[in-house]
Formats: sequence, structure tokens, C-alpha cells
Amino acid sequence: MVLRQVAAKISATKFLTAEEFLGAVYQAAKDQIESYSYVKFTEDLGFGACNAMYLIVHGKRPLTMKGAQKVVQALDRSEEHTSELQS
Repeated sequence: MVLRQVAAKISATKFLTAEEFLGAVYQAAKDQIESYSYVKFTEDLGFGACNAMYLIVHGKRPLTMKGAQKVVQALDRSEEHTSELQS
């Protein structure tokens, strides 16, 4: 999965917020796949085909603990990163 490969190169601890980290992951994936969209990004993270990640990245919707767990699982990160990602 391209998303896992891209995310593996980005350290979540270098960002002040989960939104910044997720925005960086999205942009890195978009740089590799020109047609990559927020809907596809959201789907790849396990939220279904919707615009939830766009809203989260742009501060219009919070990232809940349940959402952070989905992100951690989708990006194959350790569970200890869940609290780092939750806003």
C-alpha cells in the first residue's frame, strides 16, 4: 500500500498536531499519485468513501480517539501513536 510506505517516511512527532501530520501524509501520497484525492485518502484510512479527512486536516472536524485508532491501524503504526494523533 502506497499510503503505508509514504507514512513510514514521515515522523508524527515532527508535527504539532495530528492535522498537520495527516496533511503531510496526504500531500506525500498526492505527490506520488497525481489523481489521489481526499476521498481516496479517507477510504484508505478506513473511514469509508467520504470527505472526513479533508475536514479533519482543515480543522473543520476533530479527530476522535476512535478515528486515531483507525489511522494508526491503517498506517501500520504502533498503538502508542494513537494518543499522539488524537486532537
